[in-house]
Amino acid sequence: MHFFTPEHVVRLGWNGWHYTAFKANANRTVYLLYSFCACLKQRKE
Repeated sequence: MHFFTPEHVVRLGWNGWHYTAFKANANRTVYLLYSFCACLKQRKE
């Protein structure tokens, strides 16, 4: 798994399909994290 620093993000941002691929991965990652957090909240309640 890759961890992106702001510098990496900026570099990818200047690079067409790399940027698109990064955005797709970021969206998926955010969705997974959100789902994970939702599961944890339900467990606590």
